[in-house]
Amino acid sequence: MSNIYKLSDPFLIFASKTDGHSLKQLYFKCQDFTDYPVLLVIQTNQNIIFGAFCDKMFEIKNKYVGSHETFLFTLEPEERKYNPTSGNKDFMMCASDYLAFGSGKNGPAFQLDSELNRGFTYQSDTYDNPLFTDQKTQNRFKCLCIEVYYLK
Repeated sequence: MSNIYKLSDPFLIFASKTDGHSLKQLYFKCQDFTDYPVLLVIQTNQNIIFGAFCDKMFEIKNKYVGSHETFLFTLEPEERKYNPTSGNKDFMMCASDYLAFGSGKNGPAFQLDSELNRGFTYQSDTYDNPLFTDQKTQNRFKCLCIEVYYLK
């Protein structure tokens, strides 16, 4: 993350607990903040907390966007950061029916469904991340809470 973002204050613009589990609603809430970077935080039913930082706000484009500033992270069970590798430039994809980060021969680092209830995870070529589940043989998870912040 650029030093300029380290000094930024995060402002909550979407929380599934109050705004509902809807990708459409998430995109709607983000539309007034397209000039700001975004922080996505996900808590799963396995009490794993992970997410992504992207220098581009969520906006349906149906193509990969972002830059080498984009990264993934875990907060629980341990704090780790996953920077992009030279594997590809598939940083983030905002589609009408899913939100995904990364890609590779197995699939994206993680992808959320249109209802923000479920997701799946793979080791991606983009971020060389592990599975974001507690069972390293199971790649699916349920979303308990999703929050989106913009950095100003």
